[in-house]
Amino acid sequence: MQKPVEMNDAVFTKIKNDKLAQCRSGMGTSYFKTGKYEEAIIELGQAVRLDSVPDPVDYYVLGLANDRTSHFTDAITAFDKCAAAPGQLQANCKSLSAETKKKAANSLEAPR
Repeated sequence: MQKPVEMNDAVFTKIKNDKLAQCRSGMGTSYFKTGKYEEAIIELGQAVRLDSVPDPVDYYVLGLANDRTSHFTDAITAFDKCAAAPGQLQANCKSLSAETKKKAANSLEAPR
């Protein structure tokens, strides 16, 4: 992607990163739906890092993917970030965070 001459670097970088985040989100969601949880974690992790305003749905799916791979600490972090965002997922993410904390207390965390 080439930067338009009239656009400053900061605005261009923000727009570029937001578009990349959208692509990473789609890829991550696709990987999650096909059971490729490690790939989903990589893509969704990039999506929430690149996006200027990360989508709570990305945190939600990232939390689920981390939970399914026994990365409980990362799952709790993702669910907590989802729960901090206003919207319909807030209550569900709070509940999933609490459930994952209980699971983490009784299960071994997978190595990274």
